[in-house]
Amino acid sequence: MSTPTAAPTPEPSASAVFLSYAREDTSAALRIAEALRSQGVEVWFDQSELRGGDAWDQKIRRQINECSLFIPIISQHTQARSKGYFRLEWKLAVEQTHLMLEGVPYLAPVVIDSTPDAGAAVPTEFLRVQWIRLPGALPTPQFVGQVKLLLDAPVGSGTAFRSVQRGSDFAPFDKLKASTDREVDAPPTRVGRALRARLGWIAGATAFIILLGAFGWKRLHQNSDAVPPYEPAARRSAPPTSEKPALDPHRIAVLPLDNFSPDAKDEYLAGGMTEELTSSLSKISGLEVISRTSSDRIKKAGKNLSEIGAELRAGTLLEGSVSKAGDQLRISVQLIDVASQRHLWSHNYDAEFKDVFKMRSDVAERVAEALKVKLLGTEVQRLKKEPTANLEAYQLYLKGRFHWFKWSEEGAIKAREYFTQALVVDPNYALAYSGIADTWNWKAAPRQVRLEVGMAASKALELDDTLAEAHLSMAWIKFWLDWNWDAAEIEFKRALALKPSLAIAHDGYGHSLISRGRIDEGFAEQKKAVDLDPTSAAIMTNLGWSYYDTRKYEQAIDHGRKAIELDASFMIAHTMVGFAFALQGKPAEALAEFQKALSLGRNPWNIGHLGFGYARAGKPEEARRIIAELDELSKQRYVCAGMPALIYMELGEKERMFEWLEKMVADRDTWCVWLKQEPVWEPVRSDPRFQALMKKVGLEK
Repeated sequence: MSTPTAAPTPEPSASAVFLSYAREDTSAALRIAEALRSQGVEVWFDQSELRGGDAWDQKIRRQINECSLFIPIISQHTQARSKGYFRLEWKLAVEQTHLMLEGVPYLAPVVIDSTPDAGAAVPTEFLRVQWIRLPGALPTPQFVGQVKLLLDAPVGSGTAFRSVQRGSDFAPFDKLKASTDREVDAPPTRVGRALRARLGWIAGATAFIILLGAFGWKRLHQNSDAVPPYEPAARRSAPPTSEKPALDPHRIAVLPLDNFSPDAKDEYLAGGMTEELTSSLSKISGLEVISRTSSDRIKKAGKNLSEIGAELRAGTLLEGSVSKAGDQLRISVQLIDVASQRHLWSHNYDAEFKDVFKMRSDVAERVAEALKVKLLGTEVQRLKKEPTANLEAYQLYLKGRFHWFKWSEEGAIKAREYFTQALVVDPNYALAYSGIADTWNWKAAPRQVRLEVGMAASKALELDDTLAEAHLSMAWIKFWLDWNWDAAEIEFKRALALKPSLAIAHDGYGHSLISRGRIDEGFAEQKKAVDLDPTSAAIMTNLGWSYYDTRKYEQAIDHGRKAIELDASFMIAHTMVGFAFALQGKPAEALAEFQKALSLGRNPWNIGHLGFGYARAGKPEEARRIIAELDELSKQRYVCAGMPALIYMELGEKERMFEWLEKMVADRDTWCVWLKQEPVWEPVRSDPRFQALMKKVGLEK
């Protein structure tokens, strides 16, 4: 395999871009500016609090005169203002075009919301060029690439971006065409150990650090002080078993709602409403809500209510149905006490679809009342909060979540399409941004994923700081790529304070604590995750990884086997079992598990693990063929540099191993956070070069 080279640091461009914006769009301008700057594009724009005066006039005139590309940011804010310094900047830019040769690219209007170009309050010259639309001002690598192309374009190459309208082949987020661009080759769930480079990313969607420059990480923490802080699982002591009922009535599972809609196109609605009710009840601190993953799996197994309650240890079940005919919606729900099989409460809701949010919050409040759970004032506010005023956006979001919960490659691609469409309809829909943050481009390098997904997570929090899922995405950003452990812990705890029953947040928090050597705390969180989602193969596997990381290989294998029983197709469980066998000195068994994982999903991580298995089993030629295969694959997509490093270590080629480990750290690969705990690196952990790498990542001082 060729010698690795670290990712180059972008050099400042000789050409500059001028951003012009209304003051209400400052944060949008900063996002666009920092995305361009991160790729070496020089950006000019006025950030002064007070504009005007001779000094300002001279500076702005000079910059507009000297810039190579003028990007006016167009929005409802610019539409609403007939006066403003941005209009003077626009006028100066138009005057500049009169001095230019025809065909020189200079004007590149960017629209950050649903403002139409027809009838837009902009200079006529802006309408003569084509516009690009970036809902929420979330610039993609594709957008940045086009800006760089325009800066380098020869005379006569064109005047601006091609038009980007709904349904065009340039979507607001990169790589959305399910029919042609398959960008996901692992399940999109954010909860798996897949996020570490054993499979590259987390087995579920998640998110990366956003480059926000001067805007930084400052967000509005609406009502943040009113939400009780999260108390870590390790500090909570359960009462003696004798004091707890066999089935706790405050432990509730929302069973999948039956779909009675006559139109097959409304199938998404039942799954969407199930998730909405689960999510709403999870906001109530007095309840313990079983994850939807386990509720779905249990009901599909065809078990009766008593069996479901016993297996989930849930004293209360919420079941029902949903049907939609045109704009009319009927939701029937029943709250059942498992021990007595008695209906605690039931109701039929018949209303127009526009009242769906009221029905959702009413169900949550009625459940709390029936179970005698007192709601906090902030919980009532959050339950009643309507995520969007646009019902079309809401339906698109539900369709996105419907596909996201399929945990498949195709599901992730389709989910991202729907989330993006929701943002086109409502650019201020925080949950849709959170959905984008949950869908990953699996073939992209970490730095690109940071740009694509991190901005969505940050925008979601900017719009609504009370979204637990968005805080979880930001926790992954801080942990996996920023390597800012303290900031990650704050975000994990914030997510759990907002949704104490969010199993994947407990799982992620525990995972991060284990990586730092806080073993007891980490296991407490991960066991809580299993308690809330007992039939999740991903969460069971992650607990197995933690046993593996703490050198308890038999327990790791045991949990891997349990995960495979839950889902025979869950390849990461086979990977984990394979590593545990390898470290136990059972190379044949390890190789068999790696081969099984590869048969379930052919991706760079599984290929690399197989190479490790070959090397450990004394098959160097097969291992070197794997290195060659990874080399070819790296020409088409991102390949974790830790994979060849791992194989070279097993082949005894320590110098080559360190070359690739250096590249892995330079790439900011997610596997880097496990350098301290990962047992497989034990033979080289004492090497000063390895110690230096851990210091670069921040795992050693």
